[in-house]
Amino acid sequence: TVEAIEDSDAGTTQEAANLDALYEAAARVHPAFAKVLEGLESSGRVVAGRLKSRARAQQKLATEYFDREPPLARYLKDVVRGSIVVDSFELVATTVAQLDSVRVKNRFREPTFCGLRDVLVNIVVEGHVCEVQVQLRDLHRVAVETRSHKHYAFMRAYFVGNAATV
Repeated sequence: TVEAIEDSDAGTTQEAANLDALYEAAARVHPAFAKVLEGLESSGRVVAGRLKSRARAQQKLATEYFDREPPLARYLKDVVRGSIVVDSFELVATTVAQLDSVRVKNRFREPTFCGLRDVLVNIVVEGHVCEVQVQLRDLHRVAVETRSHKHYAFMRAYFVGNAATV
């Protein structure tokens, strides 16, 4: 079940000296990442999303990683990202189990301050850490209908960071 999915972090970081190098690697790896997602045995909808915007990446560096050991760009693990939207909790767990993860964050256990629930899984593709969001279809539909991400982005901008700051 989804509750059994444990959070984990192998401490893997990017091999990037700066944001430019990170985005060069991200652009190169994105097609291979899309193939990894498409190759999963999932009955879900697979979307290899666009690269995270540079503006959001810079904001994240300034608000979440500013106190870490440089180069800060190495901590961004979601520049290359995608999602898999599935129909059941069982398929969430099955999909997560298929991924060779270096980090797992189960937001079914601890949702965002806007109520978003999913599982974030970081995988390494051609040496680059990428993020896969495994989402439950019904919750994803509600999030889209209520424009939850827009509210999340607004709150994040004003309360700097994540739920711990709200």
